[in-house]
Amino acid sequence: MISLLLVALKMRHTLLYASVLFLFALPAIAKENSPTAPETATDEKGNTAQPDFFADSTPLPAQKAPKRRSYFTVGLGSRMVLADTQGMSDTRQFASDNILRPNEAIYKGSGVTLAEHSSAYTFEPTLRAEWEIPAERYSWLSILWSLEGGYSPAREILSAAGSFRYQNAQAANVALTDLTYSGSLSVTEQRFNLTPMFGLGAEYTNGWLQGLQETHLLARLSVGAMFASGQRHYVLSLAPQYVSAVNDTYVIQSEITQSHTMSVLPAARAELGARARLSSRLHIALLFSVTAVYGNIGWESQGYFAERAGLSADKNIYQKVVSGIADQAYLGLAPAVFLALSTEL
Repeated sequence: MISLLLVALKMRHTLLYASVLFLFALPAIAKENSPTAPETATDEKGNTAQPDFFADSTPLPAQKAPKRRSYFTVGLGSRMVLADTQGMSDTRQFASDNILRPNEAIYKGSGVTLAEHSSAYTFEPTLRAEWEIPAERYSWLSILWSLEGGYSPAREILSAAGSFRYQNAQAANVALTDLTYSGSLSVTEQRFNLTPMFGLGAEYTNGWLQGLQETHLLARLSVGAMFASGQRHYVLSLAPQYVSAVNDTYVIQSEITQSHTMSVLPAARAELGARARLSSRLHIALLFSVTAVYGNIGWESQGYFAERAGLSADKNIYQKVVSGIADQAYLGLAPAVFLALSTEL
């Protein structure tokens, strides 16, 4: 019994010594094994900064470059449509065949010469709406959707004035076989069109250009189709001629309209320009473009050529209905300049 008490007493002293040693060693073990224990720093005065055990040691994600925004643009400009030489030749031939009639046996015309009034180019006011979407992968590239509309007001392209002589070998009276009238022939034309297009645009800037109102240089290529409409109006206005042999008044009249509606013509456009910032979301752009158009236009004719008698020209002596469709191959080239306002979406 005494032996057991002595053994228990020795074990108690051993456990007491082990506990004291563990308490002294615990801070050193904790410091060595702690994965997030921040290091302490000492300044020149010997002061030790207290570690912040609650500081977030997770690294911050890298800042991404801001995305380019899309733009909606409205531009007002003018196309310089180059002269349509083939169209003018067809117009001259049509007026000669159906109104002047130099090769006809009845009502064969002569005495006047057709004069052209077309210039090397025609200015056409144009309005454009455009949606520009930046490409996801290439920051300098954009996808473009645009709708452009142009209108050319009516203008005289061909005319003749003076004495119009008409000979009719089959006239009912010999006095009516050869009559001369004074007056004029006028041909006017007007055009309008809509051109939807899809394309790609590229832009460039540098530090110097950024200092100029964040200016960007632009280059673009687009393809699409022009939906073109047009009208030519032929009007022969002659003064009535009194023929004493038959005691009546005679006159030659003619009015013909040629037109085409929404003819589809493939189109392509190349463009260069610059865009600068006006405000936080508003930009201004100056654009120079060249549009090429090629295709076939079907001109539909409807009208008449007639000889009438009476003071009110209410007696129809002869009338020919002019109708039909004439195809014309059209090649158009139109440089243009636009001033546009863009807003960031």
